[in-house]
Amino acid sequence: MTSNLLKKLNFKRNWIYEVIVTTNGDGRNAAPMGIYTPDFEHICLNVYKSSETCRNILNSKIFVVNFVDDIELFYSASLDTDLEYVGNSLVLNGASGYLELEVNGIERSDTVTKLSSRIIDYSGEGEIYLLNRAKFLALECLIMSTKPVIAKKQILEYYQVIKKIAPRSRYERIVKDIIDRI
Repeated sequence: MTSNLLKKLNFKRNWIYEVIVTTNGDGRNAAPMGIYTPDFEHICLNVYKSSETCRNILNSKIFVVNFVDDIELFYSASLDTDLEYVGNSLVLNGASGYLELEVNGIERSDTVTKLSSRIIDYSGEGEIYLLNRAKFLALECLIMSTKPVIAKKQILEYYQVIKKIAPRSRYERIVKDIIDRI
């Protein structure tokens, strides 16, 4: 079921999608974060070990990924203020859909905890918009390449980000072509 669901939602393997992760501890907590699937069976994320989000997930093993395309909601989540939830759940008002996840794998490093999880529940209204920054970074690179003073260093930095968040994508190919032409 998971494989079919993630493919139906248009996930691409190892692409990083920006979401708002909500958890429960001494109260609800929300944090913008990137998620990815290495295999269409699991959702993975890297969480700073010292964060409240990490502590809450490790304690309860349950969290929610909210699909959001409203930048104001990301802003509110980054401050963890002015957020409205659907009843007593961890689902954010304004989310076009959500995945409820249960941790089934933990890898720790000095600063980051990599979590692997399986889907417990999914709900979505209409089309879920998966927010990946590569499209916008590629557009920015294109615009920068047309300026009289080309910001090649910035384009190269964005190219590295695109390779990480959308590997083998058309955005990576486009920006590589821009770099080869400047």
